[in-house]
Amino acid sequence: MKIDTIMRSKFVFINTGLVLAAGFFLIKTIQVWNGPAVLLPDPASIAAAGSQDENAKSMGHFSPNRAASKSSYRGITEKNLFSVDRKEYQPVIAETETVVTETVKVDGRKITLFGVMAIGDHPSALISNPDPKAQGRKTLWVTNGDRVGNLKVSAISDRAITFFDGKKKYRVDLYDQRRKRQKHTVTQKNEPVVVKTGVAKTKPPKKSTTAVGAAGTQTDGQYEIVNTPFGKSRRKKKKK
Repeated sequence: MKIDTIMRSKFVFINTGLVLAAGFFLIKTIQVWNGPAVLLPDPASIAAAGSQDENAKSMGHFSPNRAASKSSYRGITEKNLFSVDRKEYQPVIAETETVVTETVKVDGRKITLFGVMAIGDHPSALISNPDPKAQGRKTLWVTNGDRVGNLKVSAISDRAITFFDGKKKYRVDLYDQRRKRQKHTVTQKNEPVVVKTGVAKTKPPKKSTTAVGAAGTQTDGQYEIVNTPFGKSRRKKKKK
């Protein structure tokens, strides 16, 4: 009996709770149904408002009523052509290295360039060996960066090679036997010709064979010299 009484009381309690919940939701439904209509926001307007917020953040929350600082106009004022403080652009002049063309010697031996050969972007030059006894050959192949005595190969062109001793650069032109011969020939042509002779013997002056006439005239074959008011004159003899 007690069990039935407990079960019935629980059943009554659960049913009473369900009835109260149903009544509560019924009242709320009636209020929403009879109340004013609620308009939901448009999704397009929500997206536009979000983009405006992002633009405001990217602009640094710029306000039209707020004046910009002077630093924001610095890029414009510095490039103003009419500014008093504007400075002219001064081009940077690169320092040109002086290359001396003269006889290059290593250990007292002259360096001569005999030829240049290039394989791709790697040129090499054939020069005279400054120490032929130690290496057993008279010529030597060198490339950029090689050292010849106290000199370093700094550049190799088609007709010249440049050495650097740490202070100055020296250029050695390509050796040309034909140019040397032409130069030697021209030098010989320009040299004065000196002819050596013995001491010239002085000849005694010839005696004049002209005879002085009685009238103060000299006879010389077909001509005669006569005295005139203007001095002595030579004239042809008249035939008798």
